[in-house]
Amino acid sequence: MNVYVKVVLSLLAVLALSACQGGGTSGVRSGSNSQYADKQPRESYLNSPAHLNTQLGIEYMKQKDFGLALSKLKKALDYNPHLAIAHTTIAVLYEQMGENSLAEEHYKRSISLDANDPRLRNNYGQFLCRHHSQREGIEQLKLAANNPLYPAPQLPLVNAGICAMRINETAEAEGYFRQALEEQPTMPTALLNMMRLSIQQKKYFQGRAYLQRYTPVASHTAETLWAGYQIEKNLGAKDAAANYAVRLKSRFPDSVQTRLLLEEISSR
Repeated sequence: MNVYVKVVLSLLAVLALSACQGGGTSGVRSGSNSQYADKQPRESYLNSPAHLNTQLGIEYMKQKDFGLALSKLKKALDYNPHLAIAHTTIAVLYEQMGENSLAEEHYKRSISLDANDPRLRNNYGQFLCRHHSQREGIEQLKLAANNPLYPAPQLPLVNAGICAMRINETAEAEGYFRQALEEQPTMPTALLNMMRLSIQQKKYFQGRAYLQRYTPVASHTAETLWAGYQIEKNLGAKDAAANYAVRLKSRFPDSVQTRLLLEEISSR
């Protein structure tokens, strides 16, 4: 299971639990513009067959048991066809199964049921970006980010930046990443992508600054150690570059980046 799916499943679990704020409150419902949910207090909603089967579907997806997950999510929608969180969850599952037409159908259905939940648009926008509809995907992500109800607009902003990079719109991507960092200055994904863009543009001092901001909030990977080596080498900081090289070879000996490093050293 790739990193994206793990993150999405974690968010779906949170989204499902926050789907009902309880009767008579002024809180914003997330992923549940559903009469079935709206007419019940929070405890009753969380114990409803539709919600429980959605939760089971998410858990089976985490275990990669797609057959059982699909069965539970279909059952959830049988109990309550208006539950937006169930639609967006089954959409993620269908995408994993390669059933992209069904996935898009359910992503759209979730938004039609709860147009005020920007997290549903964030999910759909990412889907579009992964499947060659980047411009449409970016528009969905911008709608999510600009929704004042979204407590974490940096998430769709970073996703929009990644989407823009896929179509080589680097200036546009940089704009989204900078907006994300205005919302959350320590956001690792935004810092990492700004570092990547800086190296790509040969702005090595800028790249160093973003890497220095990244390392206190996230662990080094083979990519970041290789990036540090490239940055320091191009800035003429031989000792710092050598330090990155040693750490890369010792911590990630089988990585692609270590192979590139060894090839570079052997060609000197």
